[in-house]
Amino acid sequence: MTATDLSEAAIEVMAIDLARYAAKQLVGAMERCRRELKGKLTVAEIVARLDDGRPGVEEAWALCPRDESASVAMTDEMAQAFGVAQPLIAEGDLIAARMAFKETYQAAVTKARDEGKRPHWFPSLGHDRAGREECREKVWLLNGGEPSPPQLESPGEHQREMMDLSRALAG
Repeated sequence: MTATDLSEAAIEVMAIDLARYAAKQLVGAMERCRRELKGKLTVAEIVARLDDGRPGVEEAWALCPRDESASVAMTDEMAQAFGVAQPLIAEGDLIAARMAFKETYQAAVTKARDEGKRPHWFPSLGHDRAGREECREKVWLLNGGEPSPPQLESPGEHQREMMDLSRALAG
């Protein structure tokens, strides 16, 4: 499908690297690779196409608060990037702020994905009390409405599924 020749050893290593991700996420990412990829299939290309619940960089920027009154749902990576952009916003340089946000956000998301971290949404509560409860509810839903991530029933089975998917995609 992607004209990538992978040895059995390479497929096994790829499966180990991808085993930390949910099968549903990986199937979606691999489908995107099949449609979009012009070069070789790599773990980095697959991970870059994961839909893990984090917004894309443009959506993340749009979700950030524009003033102190707004309550917004943010991820840890959004907060990190917004912290870098905030001084530039205060200086009135929105173009530089957006560029700094994008670079920091993309690096933070890549690092979090490489470490297998799920997105953690939290409320950034503004002065306007009316929007606070709605923001809290949104955060609860974005976090899956549950206090902890689901555990894999059988990591070995998941790894075998990833090897099969990698073979099919490479073939």
